[in-house]
Amino acid sequence: MPIAGMQAFAALRAEGDSTYGARRAMLIEHRDAVLARIAELQTSLEAISDKIVFYETAEREASTGHIDNSYVKDSP
Repeated sequence: MPIAGMQAFAALRAEGDSTYGARRAMLIEHRDAVLARIAELQTSLEAISDKIVFYETAEREASTGHIDNSYVKDSP
């Protein structure tokens, strides 16, 4: 949560129990943003892992003199 959001949350907390709903809504919004970021990072992680496999395979094939690029989906 950005600092401004934390400050707004703290201000609501200082107002007391009547702000439970607003604080809950802020936390739901923050959770949704975190989940979206996790999904973005997961996609990036999968792409990085695919590239690692590509380079491991290419390195192994280069060392044996046999290079087969037919399995390549798209170039890294």
